Amino acid sequence: MQTYYPQPALERAMKIQEVILRAISGQIHWFQAAEILGLSCRQMRRWKRRYEIFGYDGLYDRRRKTPSPRRVPLDTAEKVLRLYREKYFDFNMSHFYDKLQKEHNINLSYNWIRLALEGAGLVETRHRHDPHRKRRARKPLVGMMLHMDGSPPTTGLATTQNTISSPYQTMPIMSFMI
Repeated sequence: MQTYYPQPALERAMKIQEVILRAISGQIHWFQAAEILGLSCRQMRRWKRRYEIFGYDGLYDRRRKTPSPRRVPLDTAEKVLRLYREKYFDFNMSHFYDKLQKEHNINLSYNWIRLALEGAGLVETRHRHDPHRKRRARKPLVGMMLHMDGSPPTTGLATTQNTISSPYQTMPIMSFMI
């Protein structure tokens, strides 16, 4: 195969080949080879079959060999960023997306455009949802809490005698503030 592989991919392929050759020659068992490489026994059998069919080229990591076929060309990405920087800097994301499609015939996904502009630092990153409840900031001293019922603030454990509204309410009401 005439493709370029980075140095780590070459080193990994050499290591895999060495372990497979040891297993083929009978120096180690296949499950030991799988343990050395950090693979399952089933995955080790797949690697063995790929080595037998394709030889040394079958050991390369195919995920790193070629870029994604759906990858956006570099000139298109630069054009999108340049248009936002120079012409549409005061547009929001939705309007910029619409202008790209209608006037410049650039059909990219909204999410790709948003991530590209955020990655370039041209727009602020979109924050996820705010927390459901915002916690109240603690007061610096005990007793500084605002009392909604209009009663005077008390500190510590206080006993107040309320008017008895029912015959069963004879105990004083205890309130404790922190």
